[in-house]
Amino acid sequence: MMTRIIEIDYNYHSKNAKANEFHGPPLAAEKLLFALLPKTDRDEIIGDLQEDCETANDKYGAKYARRWYWWQMTSLVILMFVRRFRGMAHLMELST
Repeated sequence: MMTRIIEIDYNYHSKNAKANEFHGPPLAAEKLLFALLPKTDRDEIIGDLQEDCETANDKYGAKYARRWYWWQMTSLVILMFVRRFRGMAHLMELST
């Protein structure tokens, strides 16, 4: 009787498994938000994003949820800077 030897690439499976595991929102994005958001809004905004990220994970998977969180974080940061810049431009107009 002849035995077949099957080679399994365990690295391939572990990489895919890690990509699909969800351990909460991306830590780097959450830290950046924590550093940039005003203290008054910080807990509420981060909490809402965490909940929505978990919902996205349940519906579409971990990879989508992480990308979604990064997109939301980037959008918020850009919006914050645009609002601050507009406020600064308005103050500059008043001073002239």
